[in-house]
Amino acid sequence: GGGAYGTASTGYTPVGGSGYTGGLSRTVNYGGTGGRGGGRPPSIDPAKLLALTSGMVVMGSLMLLLSLGSIAPLEAGLLSNDITAYVTTDKTYTPGLHVIGVGKSFLKFPTTQTTITFTDMSQNGEKTADAPPIQTRTGEDASDPDSGGQPITMCVSLQYVLPSDTDLGKIYNSFGGAYHERYTLIARNIISNVAQTFSPQDFWTDRTTIADKMFEACRDELKRQGMVTVTQLQLLRIDFPSQYEDMITLIQLQVQQKVTKEYQQRVTAILKNLEVMQAEVNAQVSVIEAEADRTSLQITNAAVAEGYMLQQAAKTNATALVAKTLGLDGPEVVQYLKLKVGR
Repeated sequence: GGGAYGTASTGYTPVGGSGYTGGLSRTVNYGGTGGRGGGRPPSIDPAKLLALTSGMVVMGSLMLLLSLGSIAPLEAGLLSNDITAYVTTDKTYTPGLHVIGVGKSFLKFPTTQTTITFTDMSQNGEKTADAPPIQTRTGEDASDPDSGGQPITMCVSLQYVLPSDTDLGKIYNSFGGAYHERYTLIARNIISNVAQTFSPQDFWTDRTTIADKMFEACRDELKRQGMVTVTQLQLLRIDFPSQYEDMITLIQLQVQQKVTKEYQQRVTAILKNLEVMQAEVNAQVSVIEAEADRTSLQITNAAVAEGYMLQQAAKTNATALVAKTLGLDGPEVVQYLKLKVGR
């Protein structure tokens, strides 16, 4: 009865008086000395409180870390729920750190150029291409319209860039994570179709135009079907069947030989022209030399004649001077000249 709150430490007492034995009532002594309400609540250990607080902080930090997601500078992302596998496609996340919540992560996509390759090349014994070379046919041969074109094998590579806006979500809705494989298939079909619009001769005489047409077709069709931007295309190698390659080589060799002979004929004609020109120049030189010799002879003869005349004139003047000085007459002058010659 009445001493349950003051003296009993812990126990059960009947409920409802002496006439009721169907239940028990638990009483607790909080340390009082008598009377109702004299106790106090137990004190909390500080070490336990610190441990509890630290645990809550750690749990909060862990929850925060689990709620964060990051995207690298050259990537874009879509938010994925790891529990339900639902992907949010109406928002594209840019590079940086984002609070996304627990149980969620990013599906990441490159924003740099991605390459599709159709080759048989390998590195360290392992094939690195996305698909083997493209095998198709050319357009009809101009020299053989009934041939239906020639079989051809092409090694091609092209580069595309994924969008960083909401189109990225549309791409995921359309192709899932296999978008690259889908683009590879589309590009193969486009390149094959373009190749069939050119004759075999075009592939070795107008290769640049063919590559440009393939690029334009891939750019337009992948933009329409795949919502990506094709930036470049390279026509790496073209192979025809061996028999046709040999025929082409023979034809080209004959063409080259014809061109070589034409150049040889031109060289021979030029050499002949040079010989004619040299002969004409030599003839002109001979004429000039003969004219120079004639002129030189005339000048020399004229000078000799003039010198002789001057010499004779000097002699005459000298004789006249002697005759005048000595007072000689005509016969005496003649006798004088005879005596001078006789000496």
